[in-house]
Amino acid sequence: MKKLISSLLLILFIGIGSVFAQPTQQYTLQKYYLDINPTDIPRFLELHKEMTDASMQSDLRTLSGHFVKRHMYAGKASIIAYDMYDSMDDLNADDLWGSMAEYTADMSEEDREAFEAKAAEWFSMFLEGHTDEIRVVQVSGFGTFNWQEPGVIINSYYTPKWSDGATFREAYEALDKATEMCGNASGSRISSHYSGSGTTFEGYIFYNSWDDFLADEKAIQECRQQYVEDLPAVRESYWSTAGEHWDEIYIPVGSYVDGEFKLSTHFTN
Repeated sequence: MKKLISSLLLILFIGIGSVFAQPTQQYTLQKYYLDINPTDIPRFLELHKEMTDASMQSDLRTLSGHFVKRHMYAGKASIIAYDMYDSMDDLNADDLWGSMAEYTADMSEEDREAFEAKAAEWFSMFLEGHTDEIRVVQVSGFGTFNWQEPGVIINSYYTPKWSDGATFREAYEALDKATEMCGNASGSRISSHYSGSGTTFEGYIFYNSWDDFLADEKAIQECRQQYVEDLPAVRESYWSTAGEHWDEIYIPVGSYVDGEFKLSTHFTN
C-alpha cells in the first residue's frame, strides 16, 4: 500500500484543473457532502476513524490522502470528506469493501459480526442524504493546512463560464496574493470541477484561529490596495466572470496521517 506521508497535507485543495491551465502536477479529489444529524456526529467520527484505520491496512486502498471538515456557518452539508488520489485510475481502483473483507478475514465469527455491525452503522450514516463529486486539484496557492490543530476553513464557491475560466483564475490569484501578504491566513488552495454536481471553481483559505480570521477580515481591503497591482481592474475582471458566488465556513475534523486517522483538537478536547 502506498504510504501516506505528511507532505500530502500541503497539497489538499491545491490548484485548479486543466480546464483553466495546464498543471505541472495534478491530483484527483473525491468529495463527499454528508447530511449527518449534528447529534450523531460524535458517534459518526468514532466509527469513521475505526473504519478508516481498518481499511487503510490493505493494498486495495489506493488513495493518497483523506481529510474531513465539519460545517459551522452557511451551507447544508454537516460533514465534508475528501479522498485524494494520484490519478483517476487510482480512484477507480480503490476498493473500500474489499479492504474491509481482508481486515476481518482472520477474525472469529463473533468479532467479525461485531465489526460488520459497526461498519453497517457507519455506512448508513455516511450514505443517507449524501452527494458526491470528483474535482481536479493541482499545486497552487500558498502555505499549509494543519488538520490536527484548531482552525477555520473558508470555502468559496464560484460558477464562471468555462470560457471565462482562465480570466477568473488570474484575477482570483491576484487577490489571493494579498491574502498571503496580509499574513493572517496560513494557507490557500483552489480546485476545479471534473464530474458530478459541484461548482466550476472552489477556493479555500485556512486560518489557525477565529482571531486570525477576524484580523484578516479587518485588514484585507488595505492589503489588496497595497499588494494588488491595478486593483480596480482586477476587481472588475473578478466579479464580471465569477458567476454565482457564495461562501461557507468549516473547522477541520482531522486527516489520515502516519498510519491512522487523527482527529483535530476541535474534537479531542
